[in-house]
Amino acid sequence: MDKLRLKYKLAIIPKDTILFRKAPDNGIYESMYFSFNSSGTYSSDFNSGPTQLWKTKQPIISRFIVKGKITPFIYETDLEYCYHQFCGEDKCYLDAKHRNNPKRKDFLVSLKKNRIDSWVTSIHNGTDIELHLFTDNNKSLIQFKQNIDNEKNRIIVNKDSFNKVILLDPKDYT
Repeated sequence: MDKLRLKYKLAIIPKDTILFRKAPDNGIYESMYFSFNSSGTYSSDFNSGPTQLWKTKQPIISRFIVKGKITPFIYETDLEYCYHQFCGEDKCYLDAKHRNNPKRKDFLVSLKKNRIDSWVTSIHNGTDIELHLFTDNNKSLIQFKQNIDNEKNRIIVNKDSFNKVILLDPKDYT
């Protein structure tokens, strides 16, 4: 499984990077999805919740789990491959990460055992980029800042913080 860790670029998310989320509350949980822009939050299970603004408290080193670019700015996720390596089962990337997948928790545990405790990938192929944190201590990594009103906070809502993410080849840093 170490080949998974070496297969994907490192995604370095700097301290103070803005993240967006929709959720019924601003609690910090063991598994949390964020988008680097507000439009990415519309694929969330909590679509009717307020848009939340979060910031990283320290740099986060994640894995950029993509198999390539569809266009210069659109990436294709590789979660299906990771899931297949975990359980030998072919599953759509959306089903692999869905909270109702009975193998999801074991999949995340398996990734953590292999030093992958978060991912950066496309939410849906051809759309916005997400960060999924499933670390042992998400509280040390992220901080809730505020709920934002899309009409009143147009400058923040139109921000895309993915351009702050640094992508590095892991073979250069092992």
